[in-house]
Amino acid sequence: MVELRPLLVSRFANLVPGALVLVLGLWGGFAGDLPWLVAAVPAVVGAVLAVRGYRLGVTITDRDLVIHGLVLTRTIPRGLIAGVTDWPEVVWRSPLPGPQHSRIVAFRNSASALRAIRRHNAECVATLRSTVSPRPAP
Repeated sequence: MVELRPLLVSRFANLVPGALVLVLGLWGGFAGDLPWLVAAVPAVVGAVLAVRGYRLGVTITDRDLVIHGLVLTRTIPRGLIAGVTDWPEVVWRSPLPGPQHSRIVAFRNSASALRAIRRHNAECVATLRSTVSPRPAP
């Protein structure tokens, strides 16, 4: 099993938006501006997003590729994977017409990201590509 995760600094940056929503929900409940039931909704959503933001990444097993996203976790059988793009996303076959694309938010690069983060993300995508891309038959 191979676990690919963003750098620790990226993981903390990914949890910040959810933590802010959590704090806003709690603040609305404690300040008395909102009824507790109404304040609990953003607090719970924020907590879930914060945890999932921290846990973004990819798990590769002998049989499956598991993409841990911000909202959803997708499990793709390795035999259905057609390739990995630079975006990065996994292209795979399914019963639906046409190829399916599953984005990997954890390893997206931006021009403003630190060089170490961009390099780590590129290395993770390269590892993912070399591990799960189909190999030509001999």
